[in-house]
Amino acid sequence: MHIFLAGNITDDMIRTVDMIFTRIPRHAGPQLNRLSFPTPTSGEPRRVDIPVEHAQQSAVKLMIPAVGRTDSDFVPLRAAVIALGGYFGSRLMLNIREDKGLTYGISASLFGYTDRSFITVSTQTDGSTKDEVIRLICDEIEKMKDESSYNDDEIRRLSKFILSNLATTLDTPFSRMDYTQTHIYADTPEDYFEQQESLARRLTPEILAGMARRYFDLSKMIVVTAGN
Repeated sequence: MHIFLAGNITDDMIRTVDMIFTRIPRHAGPQLNRLSFPTPTSGEPRRVDIPVEHAQQSAVKLMIPAVGRTDSDFVPLRAAVIALGGYFGSRLMLNIREDKGLTYGISASLFGYTDRSFITVSTQTDGSTKDEVIRLICDEIEKMKDESSYNDDEIRRLSKFILSNLATTLDTPFSRMDYTQTHIYADTPEDYFEQQESLARRLTPEILAGMARRYFDLSKMIVVTAGN
């Protein structure tokens, strides 16, 4: 058990918390192992369509396995995933939502664990356009592998978003406590904050395209849809 206190902490508060939680009996139980995620085999289905009767829309989820948090590529890979679909000015939002109008929202995320991570794209769309949306997502993924597809405005917007997002971790005692919890539970490096800040200030098309070429591997992608 971990107990986190953040804010204007006094010695009396610490003594009170100690008094309350040390009364909880400590039972010797089995040790919990770290989560282990097997690599999908070539024989497993790469696409699964789940019928949902009377659904108004189809949910679409794409997933590609990648490196874990302890890998030196994790931070630049995270920046590439943000560029793909991690903020309102991302490529997926500008193309599939703003330009094509096929969805209200679409997002890409990087779920990181110690030895493995998962690049995911999630959205909802009309059942008749789900295949088109999947194709457009794959097109954007492929475009990101080309350095010439980036411009100065995109790099500047992405850099400012990452930096401002980092700043929110310093906003309040609660956000600082959340950052500390993530550090402990996700086993992030001691200089994880500094790594992200440094990368945001030196972002280039070569860095982002390099990460896309290395990890945006459509041959490893799994697609699941659910809808009518």
